[in-house]
Amino acid sequence: MKTILLTGASGVVGRALIDQLTDTHLLCLVHRTPVRGDNVTLLAGDITRPRLGLTRSEYNELAGRIDLVVHAAAITDFEQPADAIAATNIEGTRQIVTLARTVGVPLIYIGTAFAQTRSSITRFDANAYESSKRAAEDVVRASDLSTVIVRPSIVVGDSRNGAIGRFQGFHFVLGMWMRGLLPIATIGTRSLIDYVPQDLVARAIAALITHGARGDEYWITLGDRALSLERIIEICVAHAQVHGGRPVARPRLYSFETFDRLIRPVFFNALPAPLRASFERAMSVGRYINIDQPFPTSLPELEAEFGLALPSPVETLNRNLDFWLQHHARAA
Repeated sequence: MKTILLTGASGVVGRALIDQLTDTHLLCLVHRTPVRGDNVTLLAGDITRPRLGLTRSEYNELAGRIDLVVHAAAITDFEQPADAIAATNIEGTRQIVTLARTVGVPLIYIGTAFAQTRSSITRFDANAYESSKRAAEDVVRASDLSTVIVRPSIVVGDSRNGAIGRFQGFHFVLGMWMRGLLPIATIGTRSLIDYVPQDLVARAIAALITHGARGDEYWITLGDRALSLERIIEICVAHAQVHGGRPVARPRLYSFETFDRLIRPVFFNALPAPLRASFERAMSVGRYINIDQPFPTSLPELEAEFGLALPSPVETLNRNLDFWLQHHARAA
């Protein structure tokens, strides 16, 4: 049985990988949040520190056991301080590369589709999170290791039931639309929204591990199948009316120029502070739901080579909306 060191096991992709990699032995390096699995062994550490925060004997023992490293650990909250993001996402990757080089094992690095194509795909400059992920990719590519870089787009809940361990920023915006709390939305030239379910990302990574992929980059994205912002809003409004039990007003759409010139200066200042904070958070996610061009995608290649089928984007969204409603109904 192959032994894999998995970082970021408590994250969305990491948890999905634990469910998928049942025929391997997973050594999960955890910093704060423990995880469970029949094939999981926990190892307390810190990727930002030399030797991953382990003693020399622990580090040497780890090095003697692993056949592969899957590096999924990262700070994905771009509102965190830039130095904290850089420490985890860049220095943490450097420490993982050092381990993989010491052992001489392959490395699968989980990046993001938003790190490499920001200037050509969207209108926004890279933030600290995206810049750190791009720098981390540079660290991986500069190594002399056998590597695979995986670039998912927005990762959402399971395609079958919408389940996810932790709601993400995209879920926050979906919830605002579902409750009718976001009366406006900004829209660009095309405003595509590229999202993929966590189980698809995990199955893609598992297939790459099984088939021994090396030295390649894979985009786990919808590509040309990405839905538009308008279509997503229509689905949310219809879902809220049918399953949420009440009609929801459709947000009004404004161009970025109109929003920045007319709406924000007048509308935002009149809002109570808590609601203004919610709007600001929703608008910060807007950079990820206003893609001007489709991302590159490797899914056709993965489907042809490994039989990796892409779930319906509409059905995936509906299942995620179901799960969001169930969660908030229980919390109400």
